Amino acid sequence: MRKLLLFLLAFVVVILLQKGASSQIPSPISPNPPFPLSQLHQVQRYLDEGNLTQASRILETVSKTIAPEYQAYAQAIAGNLALRQGDYNQAISLYQQLLPSGLENSGNQLTLLNNYTQALLKREQIYQAQAKDDLERQSEFMAAASLQHHQAIELTQTAIAQNSVSFYYFSKHSRKRGNVTQGSYLFSLDS
Repeated sequence: MRKLLLFLLAFVVVILLQKGASSQIPSPISPNPPFPLSQLHQVQRYLDEGNLTQASRILETVSKTIAPEYQAYAQAIAGNLALRQGDYNQAISLYQQLLPSGLENSGNQLTLLNNYTQALLKREQIYQAQAKDDLERQSEFMAAASLQHHQAIELTQTAIAQNSVSFYYFSKHSRKRGNVTQGSYLFSLDS
C-alpha cells in the first residue's frame, strides 16, 4: 500500500511537472498566436470584413513593434490594405518587394501573386480610362482648334472680299472724278 501511494504521488508530480513544462513550450498549432502575429491576423480579419479604417489603425500600431520574422507577412497585409484602399501603386510596390524573398508557404505565395495581379489589373484599368479621357479631350481640342481655324479663314476671306469690293468701288469712283492719288487709300485692313 505504501508503494502504491508513493507510485501515485510520483505519478501526480510527474503529471504536474509535465503540465507546467508544456505550458511554457508553445504549441506549433496554437489557438492564440504570439502578440504581433495575432494582431496581424486581426488586421487581415478586418480587411476581410471590409473595415479598412480599423485594419489601418491596428496595422500602423503593430508595424512599429513587429518582429523581423513577421515583416514579410506584415508587408503582405499592408499591400492587401493598400489594394483595398485603391492605392494600387503602393500595393504593387509592396508586392514587388516581397516577390524575390517570397513567403514561406506556397499558399501564401499564391495569394501574394493573386493580389499582385489584381493590383496590376486595377492600375491598368485606371491607365486605360485616363488614356481614353486624354484621347477624347485631344479630339475635343482638335475639333475646337479646327473650328477656330476655319472661322479665322472665313473671317479673313470675308475681310478680303469686302476690301476688294471697297477698293474696286473706290478706284472706280476716284477715276471718274479724276483725283486718283497714288499710295493713299481711304480704307485700312483694321476696319
